Amino acid sequence: MNIELQNISFSYDKKQVLHEISLHIPEGQLTLICGVTGSGKSTLLRLISGLENPDSGSMNYSNNDKGSAISMVFQQPETQLFASSAHKDIEYGLEQREVPRTLRTELVRHALDKAGLPHERFSERSPFLLSGGEKRRLCIAGAIATTPELLILDEPTAGLDPSAIRGLLETVQELRQSGLTIVIGTHDLDSFFPIADGIV
Repeated sequence: MNIELQNISFSYDKKQVLHEISLHIPEGQLTLICGVTGSGKSTLLRLISGLENPDSGSMNYSNNDKGSAISMVFQQPETQLFASSAHKDIEYGLEQREVPRTLRTELVRHALDKAGLPHERFSERSPFLLSGGEKRRLCIAGAIATTPELLILDEPTAGLDPSAIRGLLETVQELRQSGLTIVIGTHDLDSFFPIADGIV
């Protein structure tokens, strides 16, 4: 999915957070959005995902049905986990998008495997008993189960130990190689700079 932002501005309670931001996110590439805490990274990601609308400017997508084509994993996504098993957690999202029941099991299996959590080992495990890195990858599995064209990750390495970060980076690289467009908001340049196609 190609994304073109032209002169985007956005305010919270009349306080301007973003001012005339223009950028191009190419299809099939990994783009980093960098900045210090409070610089507006998360706000920009929410605008790109369609969760917020800009006060001014235009946003153009190569796929007009952006609602079904974009998935986002929020900062500290562990707070989004709630089901009794990894399988049920992912399946819930598919159910909400009205994916037929007959297709869900295979989509869950594929998403877990692709996120680096082999279905045979992780499908029946409680999300609350997973490590921090495994929880993060479970959230990514839930995001990609719906086969989006764009995956947005907000500070995906926050709070992870070095081993978990390495596992997450491997997952991100594999997803990029599959042709998925990925946008990551981060201040962790050490981890992502070597694998990024573009940096904003």
